[in-house]
Amino acid sequence: MDISADILGAIEGYSACWRPPAGGLAGWVVAIDPLGGGSSEPAARRGDDAALLTAAVLFHFIQQAGGVPRLTRADDAPRRPESLADLGPCDVCVAIACTSAADEPAHLVPMRIAPGSTSPTSRGLADTMARVLHVTADPAPPPIAASSASAFTAPDGTSAVVRCQLAWTRSNAGNGSGADATAPHRACAQGICAALLEFAATPDGSAISRRRTCDAHADGHPDTAAPLPVPRFVDRPEQAELVAAARRIWPDGPLPVEQAAWFCEMWCATVLSDRSFVHFRPQIAVENSTVVIRGATNVAGMRHTLESALRALGIASARSEMRLLPEEGRLGDARFGVCVAAMALTYAEPAESAGVRTQLLYGEPLHLLDRDAGFLLAHADDGYWGWVRESAVRTISADRFSALVKANRAVVVRDLDVGGRRIPRGAALPFAFADDTRVKLSLPDGAEIDVAAHDVRAFDHTAEAHERVQRALALLHTPYVFGGVSPLGLDCSGMAQTLADQTGVSMPRDAAQQFPSGKLVATRWHREGIRCGDWLYFVNACGRIYHVALAMTPTHFIHSGPPEVRIDSLDPADRLYSAARAANFLAARRW
Repeated sequence: MDISADILGAIEGYSACWRPPAGGLAGWVVAIDPLGGGSSEPAARRGDDAALLTAAVLFHFIQQAGGVPRLTRADDAPRRPESLADLGPCDVCVAIACTSAADEPAHLVPMRIAPGSTSPTSRGLADTMARVLHVTADPAPPPIAASSASAFTAPDGTSAVVRCQLAWTRSNAGNGSGADATAPHRACAQGICAALLEFAATPDGSAISRRRTCDAHADGHPDTAAPLPVPRFVDRPEQAELVAAARRIWPDGPLPVEQAAWFCEMWCATVLSDRSFVHFRPQIAVENSTVVIRGATNVAGMRHTLESALRALGIASARSEMRLLPEEGRLGDARFGVCVAAMALTYAEPAESAGVRTQLLYGEPLHLLDRDAGFLLAHADDGYWGWVRESAVRTISADRFSALVKANRAVVVRDLDVGGRRIPRGAALPFAFADDTRVKLSLPDGAEIDVAAHDVRAFDHTAEAHERVQRALALLHTPYVFGGVSPLGLDCSGMAQTLADQTGVSMPRDAAQQFPSGKLVATRWHREGIRCGDWLYFVNACGRIYHVALAMTPTHFIHSGPPEVRIDSLDPADRLYSAARAANFLAARRW
């Protein structure tokens, strides 16, 4: 499938989002207060939405800079007067208001900055923000909220309250804010965060960090654990998630070595979010008081998962020797195949006495993982792994396999007998030609046959895939909001579900729920099958599928991840390369 010029143009014209320096706001608890909400008048609603969009992106910038952001509202409901007090103690409050002309405006720009109290810290922050944003600073504080003075006034006067007034205008001439016409709310949020970072480096800003540090030491922990009234995203480090998962299985104290095998069995049963595609088969042995983890997995990031989990529970002598498949399997370069049997069962182990996994049909493309005792470990077209008799599989080259998974396929709707070869109902084969009477099918050995059009159902989803990407591009720069599915904020799976709904496909809500559906077209070790409109899924070291994205090209994808809907790449040579996403890429599915 050729990539259209408009999609390639969108990638070329995309500007990666600014990222604040890590640690620049460490020790700060920042309240973000988007004013307004709930208006039925279009111009006022446009202004309220702009304030909310700016606040949502600013939330992520502050978190990336090491601060603790707290948001008073995350949807278009009216802001509650008591919402500031609900947030608990904070060091800085940034109130964001926006006005809009009655007609359709052209630019969103900062217009005026005002201190929210008479404290020197508030005035200092307002002056810094006005200078960074190149706008006017009010000499006197206007009222922001009835509760703001009491909620954000520390005994030593170090708390700061500031109001940033934005405006939708027909022109930003002379404003000097540098607002980006493609993402004006992002440009405003970047300017506000840059001002906070600059102020943090001043003596008044340093006093905020010192006071927060002293409070944390006095209480024994930072004041950041209070429940918040609106949704938020917390980027918990992977190691912390691994430790939490281990403690859910073994809550208290060190894990006895003799319980290691049981623990690993429980991990596989309770922590993995997918056990159909994810092949994670540890074998546990205790050798000279050392827990040795053998077996195999097809997820690179999970080779040392159990070793880390056991160490977190107090078993210092743990060592992983798990094989990574297919790289450390017994296949050599023969990592791709196609089913040449009419139908073939797959099993949980390389033996027909083992439990059945699924069934393969004639012409089904297979990602091969391992070989043992006359069986091949393979991913079926639906992604299920299982052991199948070698005699049922023909190995093929990587290029031939890529062409097979990229091709549009026709599903056989009636059993066919072609030259003594049985092609069962349900088999899906590439087709080179189709009209109202005949369809030309390609067979695994490269031969082509003509069948009656009423014997197959030919599918070409090119138009739907292109439409899906176009609709995704319309969401570019929409803020990431955990749990969101609206124009004011989306999370990754909410974006996927929204795009699926808009193109006539029903999709579950969560990425882990979405993953089992569709056809497997690419894996960590072979991405060449990805084409425009495919869904990409990502897994962490715990075995949890946590993220979904939409492919634009075989390497570029669009997705919702903090701080916004963005474009990234799996190609290390690309300017948009995301090393973290590339490392956690699991597989691609085609719906």
